[in-house]
Amino acid sequence: MSKEKIKFYKNKHFYINIAVGLLITIASHFIENTRFGIKNLDYIFDFYIKQESLHAQETAYELGVNKNLSRDLVFIDYNYEKYKEWNYPILTPRTEIARDLFVADSCGAKIIVLDFLLDKEDCCNPRGDDSLKNVLQLISQNKKTIVVFSVLIGVDKKIKPGILDEIINQNNNFYRALPFVVTSSHDGMVRYSGNYDYYLDNNETGKTVIKKLYAIPELVSKLINNVDIHGEKLLGTEEELNTKKISEINELSAVQNEDEKLLYERRIRYFIIPDKPGLSPRTGNLPLEQYFTPDNIIPENLKNKIVLIGSSNPESGDYHYTPIGFIPGMYVLGNVINTEIMNLYPRQISDFLKYLIELIIIVFSAYVFICTDIFKARIIVSILLLLILGFINWLIFFKYGIFINFILPVIGMRSHAFIGNIERWFTPGHKQELSVSSE
Repeated sequence: MSKEKIKFYKNKHFYINIAVGLLITIASHFIENTRFGIKNLDYIFDFYIKQESLHAQETAYELGVNKNLSRDLVFIDYNYEKYKEWNYPILTPRTEIARDLFVADSCGAKIIVLDFLLDKEDCCNPRGDDSLKNVLQLISQNKKTIVVFSVLIGVDKKIKPGILDEIINQNNNFYRALPFVVTSSHDGMVRYSGNYDYYLDNNETGKTVIKKLYAIPELVSKLINNVDIHGEKLLGTEEELNTKKISEINELSAVQNEDEKLLYERRIRYFIIPDKPGLSPRTGNLPLEQYFTPDNIIPENLKNKIVLIGSSNPESGDYHYTPIGFIPGMYVLGNVINTEIMNLYPRQISDFLKYLIELIIIVFSAYVFICTDIFKARIIVSILLLLILGFINWLIFFKYGIFINFILPVIGMRSHAFIGNIERWFTPGHKQELSVSSE
């Protein structure tokens, strides 16, 4: 029997395939924010972020300037060599922190961020605490430099007390902030930046109220944009706030840090690669004018800068699992600050473009699935999505930071193949009777 040639748009299976594709797309949108969808999205993002991180490192090796690395961010790193020199102290010597605080202030730093928890007195060297307090008193009198102190919120939802509380409370240029980030629940990797958390505090009348405490990067971003943090309103009326329980505050905190709320708008881009401890020459990508240890600070390079003082000592335990490997907490914090002040958080394409791309994929897939057998069609469509669309997506993300989520359509093609097999099971022989032509 001769094969009948018909135009593909008159083939009922073409429209069946389109209907199946639409169902798959709708189902994909439902699972996009499930654990399965988030994990697949994370894997693609991790690949892209690691590749752009490697490119940033190659740019540094070629002595180029990375456009995504802020020139306003300077690091003073207490590395492993310094801790050996200090005979492995339990606490970072407060005299060293005091000295570098004084140097940064004297050199005209705009903001100094301390990536140290100053909640306990230095039992080994009490004079170090006195030195730190004296320097902060001097900075307080000058009223020029902003200093950001790392603090934590306890299980009672109150800020943990520190040795510098009295000084901080008396100066409007001194701020507390959280040195925290958000890890993915499925693998514990640091992918997202935290922006704030809630805590309990006493107001002028002695009543307990809920207040907002920013993460360090969010606070730094607001400060350089001259936002009045002290003038921000509380979260509701005083009567409403006083009735809230700690469990309700914890629920508020948990909701604003859910994975699906962070997938794009709070995802960290890792353009700053730190040195690997103990290796020489340097293996990181920070320009020499932005990276210092306490012994080689160049004063003029701190003027009007955001100076982050912290430690990359691997024995401190402050190392974190990220898409570019295990890196010190101060460089995780540095990458978040850089992402924040450079406005590098990934963006999604508009809904219109997203649905248009999905429709094109559906129509193309429907055509391919009636032109050839299921196995070949799946290969053709997967190659299109993974190689061509994936490459285009990478170029757009690399240049503009815009991301197109195409992983679920690829997974959907497998569902399409499964449904196609069911269709063939119930309509045997239709492939032998029809041959599609694009005429």
